[in-house]
Amino acid sequence: MEPEFNDLELPKSGLLVREGTLCKRAKNGALVGRHNLSQIQSIEIGWEVNPAGIVFAVLCLGLVFVAWYLIGSSAWRWAAIVVLASATLMSALCVLSYVINIRFPDGQVRYPMLDLTGDGEGFVASVRELASAGRDRHGTTIVSSDAATSGTLERR
Repeated sequence: MEPEFNDLELPKSGLLVREGTLCKRAKNGALVGRHNLSQIQSIEIGWEVNPAGIVFAVLCLGLVFVAWYLIGSSAWRWAAIVVLASATLMSALCVLSYVINIRFPDGQVRYPMLDLTGDGEGFVASVRELASAGRDRHGTTIVSSDAATSGTLERR
């Protein structure tokens, strides 16, 4: 099912807002989560620490020191240190990842954010606005057809 023009979507993360619900889709397109926007208490982008990345970074750093002391002074020593130091740096950069935290009255859900940071921030701001409008009890809220691009709401 193709998204309509007025849908909010983070395609790489699989998050989609359609007809007053926030949907999470798997890579194969199967629906794995569905949340009513009016039930969302808060939504924000946060950080999550990947413990496997920390272990790999520490392991690579340890191998750098082992290579420094065990390999004799030669070009192989420097090549090993450069390669292991690069692996340490890359794994250290992968330790932190973005997640979208969504709080509901009965708990919290965390979804990994795989899209660009700016796209994720715009999506979260739009969902936050739509969720607060859905909880508005002082009149009917109508989402305009260009809400996906401008984030504006009309109140009647």
